Amino acid sequence: MSRDTAPGGAFERFWRMREDRRVVAIGLVLGILFLGVAGVAWRRLALIEQAIAPVQESLVPAREALVEVERGLLSTEVAFLDVASEGDPVERVIAVNELLEALRLTEVAWREFRRGGPRFDGERELWSRFDRARRRQEQYAGPVGLQLVDPTDSFDVDALLATPQMRELRKALSEQRAVVKELLDRHYGAEIDRRVARAADLVDAAKIEAAALFALAGGGAVVLLALLWRAARIHEREVAERERLRAAQERYNEIEAKLRRALDMVSDERMVFGKMRETLAAALDPVPVELLLATSERGPLRREFTTDESGELPGCPVDLARNCPALQSGATRVFDSPEEIDSCPYLAQHPGGPWAAACVPLNVTGRAAGVLHAVTSPESPPSAEDVAILEMVSARTGDRITLLRAMAESERQARSDPLTGLLNRRSLEGAVARLRERGVPYVVAYGDLDRFKRLNDTHGHETGDRALRAFTRALRDSVRPDDLVSRYGGEEFVVVLPECRIEDAVRILERVRNRLASETRIAGLPPFTVSFGVAAAEGDELFESVLARADAALLAAKNAGRDRVVVAGDESSADHPARTIIDPAAGSA
Repeated sequence: MSRDTAPGGAFERFWRMREDRRVVAIGLVLGILFLGVAGVAWRRLALIEQAIAPVQESLVPAREALVEVERGLLSTEVAFLDVASEGDPVERVIAVNELLEALRLTEVAWREFRRGGPRFDGERELWSRFDRARRRQEQYAGPVGLQLVDPTDSFDVDALLATPQMRELRKALSEQRAVVKELLDRHYGAEIDRRVARAADLVDAAKIEAAALFALAGGGAVVLLALLWRAARIHEREVAERERLRAAQERYNEIEAKLRRALDMVSDERMVFGKMRETLAAALDPVPVELLLATSERGPLRREFTTDESGELPGCPVDLARNCPALQSGATRVFDSPEEIDSCPYLAQHPGGPWAAACVPLNVTGRAAGVLHAVTSPESPPSAEDVAILEMVSARTGDRITLLRAMAESERQARSDPLTGLLNRRSLEGAVARLRERGVPYVVAYGDLDRFKRLNDTHGHETGDRALRAFTRALRDSVRPDDLVSRYGGEEFVVVLPECRIEDAVRILERVRNRLASETRIAGLPPFTVSFGVAAAEGDELFESVLARADAALLAAKNAGRDRVVVAGDESSADHPARTIIDPAAGSA
């Protein structure tokens, strides 16, 4: 027998049904059971009615008529004796009338009995015997009656009783009584009692069966009521659970909406982390949460913030990003107890444990940049709602940081040279304009790579691009952090040095020239040099004017043999092999 057709399988499928469907199924079974009980009861009642109907309709009335016949026969015989014993002729006449009335009633009762016709085997023969006796009784009743009503005083009772007519009359009456007695004993006594007993047995059997069926139905009704009660309890729990989930979803949606609005108003990653902390502190209180950021893929984890203001919560013991299971898998990990086989191996190292934990990665620009770490006691591990909020906060803040970084990168690309990453001309001019608005003095250095076209033509554009990137590294490694470095065109570069004296600017540029020689050797590039023209802004001089003076100084450096720094306007050191000073009025000589 297959599992689907086995009784156990059907029973299992029944109990796997939904509670309301199971209640309906049991209700149908009980309905069928009640119909069966009603059918059996109706059948039993029909059988009882079938058994009792003949008794009630014919047999009982027939027996009552026979009893009346028997009583009338006895009364008739007694009446004969009463008449015979009466001495007064008048009273004897009255008694004779009463005797005749008794005979008439007996005849009426006999006709009432016979009205239904023969009912049992052998009954017609008994009727015949009764009728023959009755005819003899009628034959002798007349002569005896005449003697009874004799008005003379010579009436002799003993002589009357001794007459043949009286003996025959009494014999006929006895024969009739014997027939009636036999009818009662053979048929209308025992048979009626037997049928009544059978009907009583049927009634008892019907009662037993009905009681059993009603007991079964009652038991089923109790089961149905129990299931209905259980279904109601389950329904109540389901309603309560749906209400709880609805409230949790509303709370989740409210927290998410507030966080979205808050993140839309911040444009700095530090502010994003601040909003992240505020949201978690309000949404998950009292569950403490900390944000751990990975400094690099294989570097240490650094705590950015914690919502545990008491400072009593121990931090995550994982030291390196590569050791964090959540960071390595890039998926949420929930650990209900450190004793579980698949628990985080570092969870048991939490001091003051044991602890349960939820770890949610913070994904930025498609990679795990950190992890939200929440700890609770194993008796009340992080709930599904808490984990959902952690994931939502992580996702929204990760998206915001990704957007901010993308915007910053887009802005950087818009304001920088794509090959070198330095500021482009427009960005440099805007930065210098802001310096002038604040009244910050500055020095402009205009540089050009010497014979760069020859290098490009000889070694190819790829080598030329590598040379530009090597010079960019030399610039960045040599200038100060606040100096503005720009690729102004092709192989031309402009450096703006705020709050810098001209002598200090020359020293920086000489450092650039020396650093360039090292970079070309390291990069395996053909050696090349750079020339600079330097000019200091005077008062509120326009940037274009300062740049023109620096350009003139650069041209002088080229004419003087290249690979040098020339300062515009300083004639005292014009013969310096690496630093030539020209007068702006001298033009481009």
